[in-house]
Amino acid sequence: MLFLILAIGCSASIALIFRISETRDMNRYAVTTTNYVTACITAIVTVVAAGHSFPSPAAVIDALPRLAGAVVGRADQLTDTASQAWAVCVGLVAGVFFFLAFIYYQISVRNHGVSLPGAFAKLGILVPMSLSLILWQEIPRTIQWVGIALAVGSIVLINRPADRLKRGLKLSLLLLFAFGGLAEFSNKVFQRHGMLEDKAIFLLVTFF
Repeated sequence: MLFLILAIGCSASIALIFRISETRDMNRYAVTTTNYVTACITAIVTVVAAGHSFPSPAAVIDALPRLAGAVVGRADQLTDTASQAWAVCVGLVAGVFFFLAFIYYQISVRNHGVSLPGAFAKLGILVPMSLSLILWQEIPRTIQWVGIALAVGSIVLINRPADRLKRGLKLSLLLLFAFGGLAEFSNKVFQRHGMLEDKAIFLLVTFF
């Protein structure tokens, strides 16, 4: 419960900080970059404190065949190096989605305040849920289906056209939803094959 409370507090503070920076016309990319530098340094400290060694490019390349076998189901268990290679590969993709999500979070906060972007960022969890259902047949429980229906309904209500579609869809919010959801899905993809102890490497690559 403590970690959940901390996660909620950190998530809410991001939106508030973005609101302050956007209303004061601060450099949007400088704010995002500072956030990433801080996260990257934190990840480095975590990797070093855990005694992990960052895999060399040659080790990553050598581990790719076994990694590919695991992804398509021909290998039961990844080696330590293959898991680290997986953390690097997924982290590179995740970094792009996280960066785009943060940029559109800032744009949305400027255009729509804090509440709507915060809601859409949280609704992004529908993306990994849907993709997990399609790719890995992870069937949600009844209460989860109800949650999905309510979330989708809220998106429709928030974006309902007004006066013959004069206003149209709020594109920045939808892009925040999509990129934020894909960023969350990247975590799911890493956990699908990677070892939990390599999470710090995954985060380091993502933020770097």
